Amino acid sequence: MKNAARRFHRWAPRGTTLWSDQANAALRESKAFNRSIVHNSLDCIKVLDLNGRLLSMLRGQDLLGIEDIGPYLHTSWIDFWHGADRAAAHAAIEAAKVGSSAFAVP
Repeated sequence: MKNAARRFHRWAPRGTTLWSDQANAALRESKAFNRSIVHNSLDCIKVLDLNGRLLSMLRGQDLLGIEDIGPYLHTSWIDFWHGADRAAAHAAIEAAKVGSSAFAVP
């Protein structure tokens, strides 16, 4: 849409919130901070879906001596565990499904 000076400007439907430059800057800063936490972590960080399948692993390959992560992707993380640890892993996935992060780490 053009204004009186024939310059394009943004418009949004009524009720739509437009992000300010300040909000966008804060979001970029927050994302950069989160990336730095993950990048600098020495932990084996695994990303799972809500069915417990491994979507990605950060830093874990080296720690576990895995040369090619490919065969492990999209497989059940729960199946890597046995006995009480497997039950705890399953409980962790179930807790995540309802939005809880309070569980005992296997």
